[in-house]
Amino acid sequence: MVRVARGTVATSTQVKAANCGVVAVGVGTGPDGMEPGRGAAQAAVRYGIDLAATASRQRFTGAVGAAAVIDLPVLHAADAPWRALAQTIVLVGVGDASPSAYRAAGARLARVAQGRGPVTATLGAESPAHTRALVEGYLLGAYRPRRRGLRAADADRSSRDASDRSSPDRASLADADRASSNDSNDSDRADRASRADRADRAGRDHRDDRAGRGDRAGRADHDDRAGRTGAGLAGSGADARPGGESPGAARPGSGGPSAPGSGGPGSDGSDRDGGGGLAGSDSPSPNGPARSGLDGPDQQAPARTQTPPVAGLGRWGRGVGTASSAGVAAGAALTPGSGSMRRSAAQAFRATARIVPRQTDRKAPPPGPAPDLRPADEVGDLTLLGSYDRAAVQIGWVTAQAAILARDLGNEPASVKNPAWLEAVARAEAKTRNSVAVTALGPEELAKAGLNGILAVGAGAWLGPAANPALSPRLILATHTPANLKDPGHLVIVGKGITFDTGGLDVKTAAGMVTMKTDMAGAAVALATVLAASDIGVEIKVSAVLPAAQNALGAASYRPGDVLSLGGGRATAEIGDTDAEGRVVLADALAYAASELDPTWVVDIATLTGAQKIALGHRIGALFSTDDELAGLLGEAGEAAGEQWWRMPLADLYEEAIASPNADVATVARRGFGGGAITAALFLRRFAGGAPWAHLDVAGPARAATGGDLTRSGATAFGTGTLIRLAQRLT
Repeated sequence: MVRVARGTVATSTQVKAANCGVVAVGVGTGPDGMEPGRGAAQAAVRYGIDLAATASRQRFTGAVGAAAVIDLPVLHAADAPWRALAQTIVLVGVGDASPSAYRAAGARLARVAQGRGPVTATLGAESPAHTRALVEGYLLGAYRPRRRGLRAADADRSSRDASDRSSPDRASLADADRASSNDSNDSDRADRASRADRADRAGRDHRDDRAGRGDRAGRADHDDRAGRTGAGLAGSGADARPGGESPGAARPGSGGPSAPGSGGPGSDGSDRDGGGGLAGSDSPSPNGPARSGLDGPDQQAPARTQTPPVAGLGRWGRGVGTASSAGVAAGAALTPGSGSMRRSAAQAFRATARIVPRQTDRKAPPPGPAPDLRPADEVGDLTLLGSYDRAAVQIGWVTAQAAILARDLGNEPASVKNPAWLEAVARAEAKTRNSVAVTALGPEELAKAGLNGILAVGAGAWLGPAANPALSPRLILATHTPANLKDPGHLVIVGKGITFDTGGLDVKTAAGMVTMKTDMAGAAVALATVLAASDIGVEIKVSAVLPAAQNALGAASYRPGDVLSLGGGRATAEIGDTDAEGRVVLADALAYAASELDPTWVVDIATLTGAQKIALGHRIGALFSTDDELAGLLGEAGEAAGEQWWRMPLADLYEEAIASPNADVATVARRGFGGGAITAALFLRRFAGGAPWAHLDVAGPARAATGGDLTRSGATAFGTGTLIRLAQRLT
């Protein structure tokens, strides 16, 4: 949950231990070194600590992505200014204080605050763009993959904690104080009792464990002596070996298929002509406006009976003055000194108390699988303290939740998801939004419409002796229509929805299939964008067209050399590789959008070609477009979202590579030609219609092998932030 509370670090009760576990302030970089952000000086005064010197000892510079965590000690013999305050201060690096820096800062804060309780922060109030970026970063940094998939029967996400998965309306972006100090004291007493009980149990377990080891050792010694005495009594064959292992038994790890990343054909589930010129193949929130009344009452700290010393607060305390009984004046001027930050620590206060380092009591996740449950060390709720743009907070929340939904859908195992599941998810999400309607074309409707590509790709999984209706291909349409539609614009987003990709008869390697549950990342992003458009209240129509199929091996699988009529008869295509199925289903979906939806702009997004990954790596998406203005808007939206795109050429001279003697066009370029990402885009252009069109190839950035602050391994939802901002800019 994200909320906003009035007040300042100097006066607010929000920074008390009863209300939060972490106080976070931003620190930037300037010509003279670290530059404290809003609230940093007041935190130094209220806590009585030279934060600048403490940060310097940790070699913290204020750079983007850096953080200094200050866990305060527990004092047993004397009081301290921080005794009733949150026991952890986090200095978060914001670098040049740009919105993108605040997105990274929010993600970093979520990671370092994990398991420390609710967070109160003063970062990101500079502008709505800064606030939105901070909220997005924090929520995406706090993301954890689901432990169990959505059921196709109900497609319900309610099993996730409501505070994480609810919409802004349901998330209560309200400004009430947290539990009272009495509640906190009760909780502290219960926690101490719990720790004492755990310590007692640990002692008993340790004694029992030592006794058990002694007993086991005695039995082992007895068995060993018995074994030596009876040596030679067993048979001399291979079966007499310890464990019954025969001489020729295979050793674990020997042989087997090539490892992921080995570079074999299709090993990454992507276009096979990426670098060697082989045949191409395809790779792998609430309704309505923000709630009013978000500002809560001003929170004033009770009068202090003792003035905390500030003489030793160092550079960040200058200009703040001393703390009076009413607290430090809100909005006091901050006048950083010149020169480099002093590395020596000024003494915040002097006392004869014995200082004991505080041990953070982190709860370990429960043993074994815990479906639909968060780990016990989950990231706490975020409270933004001060004056913030409430609409920016809500939009940031919606955008992050859209990306989280797209990640969840991409990370679902293939044992859960299929075309019927994707349709069920879309329908379930639409039920919670008045402006979103979902329809779907099944096999019969697809055949009547001449959308033979979707049917052909899905035939291997659907048709056969054990036909499963859930695996039947379909075209899913989700549309957001504003209640008071005034703008005639219609943004149509086509997303590749291959729920699992074996490669078909041109089967992938075992390693190449590992990530193929994310081959419907384009469909996940497209659906999430439409839902976010409804939640934000975008004033144009936004539609997601999702061609859903499972590319599998079977007696009915389509074959290399087949000629299909695609897009309702728009063109015939010769199949060059059954692992290039993405462009086949997208061709049908693009043609359907052009002929049936009257689009103003068309954007497709897909994990399409390994050639994109070879050209741009795993962090930059490829952008192709027939319209310079649309391409420019996408680039600007991507920059604001922290998603980088590189415009690629729709080079007409490459058209000859996909010429076919047997059809209007070939699905893949002939061997040795190269440029797989370009030829795939040229193939799709034939079906895009006359509206401004852009093609986004995200084979690389749509999935991550390892996690970072903003992402975890698996689906990344790359493109969600870009497309949501595009919809807003087109309004």
